[in-house]
Amino acid sequence: DAVLYIESRDRFTLVHTASKSYPTSSTISNWSKELPSFVRTHRSMLVNPEHVVASSKSGLTVAQGDFSMEIPISRTYSESVAEALVAKA
Repeated sequence: DAVLYIESRDRFTLVHTASKSYPTSSTISNWSKELPSFVRTHRSMLVNPEHVVASSKSGLTVAQGDFSMEIPISRTYSESVAEALVAKA
């Protein structure tokens, strides 16, 4: 399964695919460096732009197969998210 998004929780991160979530000890900042194509939407979220199927001012929808998830966009990251999605198009 492809990674859809990565979520930071307390002292660990969760790498989410359509079928499973994998806990890791790496920080969201480290994941951001390791996966430069991923888009930071929030201080605790990284999104794979290849799986973005819809966007609004407040969030992105990522999907694969029957799975879909709304990912929030914070005001801090809204401009960089918009730029990344335009660049992807």
